Amino acid sequence: MDPVQPDVTVEPTGGPTRDERNWAMWVNLAGFAGYTCIPFASIIAPLILWIMKKDQSAYINQRGKLALNFQITCVIYAIVGMVVQAFIFGLLGYLILVAVFVYHLVFTIQGALKASGNEPYAPPGVLPLMK
Repeated sequence: MDPVQPDVTVEPTGGPTRDERNWAMWVNLAGFAGYTCIPFASIIAPLILWIMKKDQSAYINQRGKLALNFQITCVIYAIVGMVVQAFIFGLLGYLILVAVFVYHLVFTIQGALKASGNEPYAPPGVLPLMK
């Protein structure tokens, strides 16, 4: 019997390793840090993970940029919702914030799953800030 080897080899298809896919998944899931009391944690946490691994893998670099674009976009949308709620019309701002929450929740999970499975992914409405 062969000893069990860690899965760090390139897959037969030439795609990213399991380790790279897992890191890309965690970069996406790190966006949930924004639900803590730390300001801008939804950007800071994925940014730290991406900076740690971006030079080690083109896959993590590409997926990390996409995750950061998504998190920054969500923060911008949330700020717009707060401004609308505070200064223009409270109910509309509240609805925008609820929509941003659902958008963030759904597409953060979907991004993590797609990164883990090496599937193409482009969430709708993301501002192209990092290329």
